[in-house]
Amino acid sequence: VGVVQVLSGHPNAYVPRDLQFLESLALHVSTALANAHLFAEVQNELAERKQAEAALIDSEAKFSMAFKTSPYAITITRVADGLFIEVNDAFYAMTGFTRDETANNASIGLGLWVDGADRNRVVKELLSGRTVVGQEFNFKKKNGDRLIGLFSAQLIHLKNETYILSYLLPASLG
Repeated sequence: VGVVQVLSGHPNAYVPRDLQFLESLALHVSTALANAHLFAEVQNELAERKQAEAALIDSEAKFSMAFKTSPYAITITRVADGLFIEVNDAFYAMTGFTRDETANNASIGLGLWVDGADRNRVVKELLSGRTVVGQEFNFKKKNGDRLIGLFSAQLIHLKNETYILSYLLPASLG
């Protein structure tokens, strides 16, 4: 990184104490230079991390807005028990259920699936590594009316838990 050079035209110009001092000085200078290099690396890494965090925040904001404003009913439910984790406004408008009704509740508990076996088949298909795209299923709205919908879903993994990200587009209302 650098060179410290001390010259003298006289033989034996330096006593052992002088040599110890120069060696100590060289060690401290090299340590300071190495620390300055490490500091610069850390500063660069921090700047890169801040850029990545800002990009992640932007990305989360975009996807959150897309989730919330989509005309499709979008839900995130836990695979194990169907518990709603996240539900968008289109779901509430389409089914008639409220936020309070989906909080701490499951699609099974709300009676959303006309045939619970349909949900079981979807979960089985997803757990086998496939996605569900545009399959027609019968759902029941809060008021008891039937909702025939084109249902799509895939598994997502968040915080060591497996969830179903699903989309529902009404095929017909009745």
